[in-house]
Amino acid sequence: MLSNIKLKDSSEYVYLSSVIKSKEKQFLSDGDFIEMLQQDFSKFFSILVEKGYHLHDDKENISFEKLYDWEIWHIYHLIDELLNISGLNYLKPLFYLQNECINIKLIGKKLLFRQGDFNQVSVEDLNDVPLTSYTIHTKSEILSFFKDFLANDDFLNKYLNDEIFSELAKELIKYSKENIKDVEKDNLTGSKLDILIDKFYFSFIKNIVKKTSSEFLVFFYDIYSALINVKNSLRLYFEKKDFFDFEPFYIESAYLNKEICKSFFEMKFEKVSSILIDNPLSSEISEMVENVIKDRNLSIVEKWIDDILTSFIKENMKSAFFNFENLFAYKWAKEIELKNIKIIYVGKKNNLPKEMVEKLIRKSYVS
Repeated sequence: MLSNIKLKDSSEYVYLSSVIKSKEKQFLSDGDFIEMLQQDFSKFFSILVEKGYHLHDDKENISFEKLYDWEIWHIYHLIDELLNISGLNYLKPLFYLQNECINIKLIGKKLLFRQGDFNQVSVEDLNDVPLTSYTIHTKSEILSFFKDFLANDDFLNKYLNDEIFSELAKELIKYSKENIKDVEKDNLTGSKLDILIDKFYFSFIKNIVKKTSSEFLVFFYDIYSALINVKNSLRLYFEKKDFFDFEPFYIESAYLNKEICKSFFEMKFEKVSSILIDNPLSSEISEMVENVIKDRNLSIVEKWIDDILTSFIKENMKSAFFNFENLFAYKWAKEIELKNIKIIYVGKKNNLPKEMVEKLIRKSYVS
C-alpha cells in the first residue's frame, strides 16, 4: 500500500499532537476485541470499564447507549477545542461533514419517497429516523432545505451564502428530482440519492483538503473515493443497472478512473484483476469484488473499506509527530473502535454466532 508519505512537522501543532499522542495509548487492540467477543455478555461492561470506558466515576449505572454517547461527545469536544487552539476552524467540515451527509441522505429520502404532502413532515416526524449528531446544520435546517428543493426549482438563490448547502443545491438541481427518485424504474431504495450525496461529499472535502497542502489527506481521500466508487458500482449492478446509471455519479479518483468502472460493468465484475493491472489497489479491490459477487452480499463492503483505510492511516502516521493530521487519524481510529464495540455489543445481546460477529469487526489502529 502507499506509504512513506511526507508529513511536515510544525511547532504550531506541538500541543495538538501531544494531546493526541497521550490519548492514543488508550486505544483498544485487536486482541482486546477478541477478548470482549469471547467473554459472556454479562461481563461486557466490566471489561469496558477495565479498558478505561466509564461515565465519570459511575461504574454502576452504565448502559451502552449512555457510554457510546459520552464517548462520541468527548471526541467532538476534543476536536472543537484543538481546532480552535490551533487556528484550524476552517477544517471543521473535514470532521463534521460526513455526519451531516448521513442526515442529508436520511432526511432527503424521508421527503422524496413520502406518500402525501411533504410539507406536512415536521422535525418531530424525524424522531424515528436514525439521525446522527455533531453536524454543521441542524436536522431542522436540512429538513427545510429539502422542502425548498421539492417545492421550488429556483431555490438555489436562497442558499448562496451557505457554502455547503449552495454546493449541494447545485448537485440536486443538476440531476433533477425525477432522476434522483428514479420513478420510471419504480426504485424506492434511494440508491441514486445516496450516491449523489457521496459525490457531493468527496467534491466538497477535496476542496478543503487542497487548502491544507497535506499530501497525506490528498492520498487518503483519493483512495477513499476509489473504494466508494467500487461500492456504489456494485450496489447499482446488483440493482440491475448499468454503467449509464452509474456514470453521472462517478467520483473523481486517480486510483479508479471512469474507464475502469465502465469495464467493471461490461465484464459483469468478472476477472477484475485483469482490469486493474499495475493499480496500487488491485489486490484489495479484486479480492473484495470476488467475495461480494460470489456471495451476492454487500454487507461486508463497509468493513472492507474501513480496514483498507485504517491500514493506510496506521502505516503513514508512524512518522507523524507535530502535525494536525494526528487529530484526523485519532478521530478515525476512535470511531472505528466505537464501531467495533457496538458490533460486539449488538451481536452478544442478540446471541449471534461469534463467527458472524467476528467477520464484521474492523482492524484496530493499534496492534
